[in-house]
Amino acid sequence: MSRGYTPSLVVSSCTVLQKTRRLPLPGEILVQEGQTVRAEDVVAKAQRPGRLSIVHATSRLGLDPADLDKALRVRPGDMIQQGDLLAEVHGLWGLFRGHCLSPVSGQVEYASNTTGHLGIRMAPVPVQIQAFIDGVVLQRLGNEGVVLQGHGALIQGIYGWGGERRGVLCMADSLDSIAGLKDQERVLFYPRSLTDAEIPEIQNLSHLAAILVAGVPNSILKRLCDPNQWPDPRQVPTLILTDGFGQMEMDRRVVRILEKLQGRVASVDGTTRIRAGVVRPEIFVSLSPSEPSASEAHSHVPGSLQVDSRVRVLTYPNFAAHATVLQLPEEPCLIESGSLVRVAHVRLDTGEVRTVPRANLEVIVD
Repeated sequence: MSRGYTPSLVVSSCTVLQKTRRLPLPGEILVQEGQTVRAEDVVAKAQRPGRLSIVHATSRLGLDPADLDKALRVRPGDMIQQGDLLAEVHGLWGLFRGHCLSPVSGQVEYASNTTGHLGIRMAPVPVQIQAFIDGVVLQRLGNEGVVLQGHGALIQGIYGWGGERRGVLCMADSLDSIAGLKDQERVLFYPRSLTDAEIPEIQNLSHLAAILVAGVPNSILKRLCDPNQWPDPRQVPTLILTDGFGQMEMDRRVVRILEKLQGRVASVDGTTRIRAGVVRPEIFVSLSPSEPSASEAHSHVPGSLQVDSRVRVLTYPNFAAHATVLQLPEEPCLIESGSLVRVAHVRLDTGEVRTVPRANLEVIVD
């Protein structure tokens, strides 16, 4: 049987997910291998060095940089508060004095006789990494992070904007359906595209963690991703497009999975990387090991392209269309561009049969 290898996309109602949770710098790991964790649990923490504030001391005092030591009232290593005296000079007969006060609180890191500058390191910034999924700690990565394993539903999207968020999953085809979630973070999913008229209403919703939508036109995408279009620019919800760009309906399998999981807490990550080391935006809903479907979970692996494989087309004029592979010719074929490439004959869900270069197909892994 002819077979090929191509990028894959996971859409599964129950799978085993391994997720690496890594600190941006070495720190302290708070869990042990084999320990059960919840998504909101902090598994690792670190202290990121604070911002370095540079004070032009000799410029303020009218001194040469070489004379900084004579004027200093603090030394490297000293802890100071905002407004503390850093350096001082006496004028004529000691009657006039010049002062240089600290603009921030922190620790004196250096004093340079070459530049006449003082460096004050502000307080370190705590960094905490949450588990993000319910599961078990498989491995500790030294003092850098952990690898977790959990069971649940996993849906990978085409494009995402924003970082990690968590909220109650609910269908928002009608905004009346979320009236009962007054004080809870929510993840809204639309089984279709959005319209321009809906955007102001969405942007006025409170406690909105993420939006899952089949696809949106470029004009709407700009409005959703622009922080200045939201009441609080610091609280822009994560956006994930599950099917593509433009007006389209959400894949029926994705809709069925999301409808079944309404009311559960979903972990959403909009991180997207399209080049080397591809990273997909993801929606993950943890399942308890005691649930019947959890016992049927299996790890998702990159899919191979073969006859009867479910695929998504990645090129015009059938971009984002779902199809089934009918045949994989072994010999390269000449396509419209004049290139000689390996192709696949596929049947679109609309019933049309197309010939598509294998490089323009993406396997959908169940």
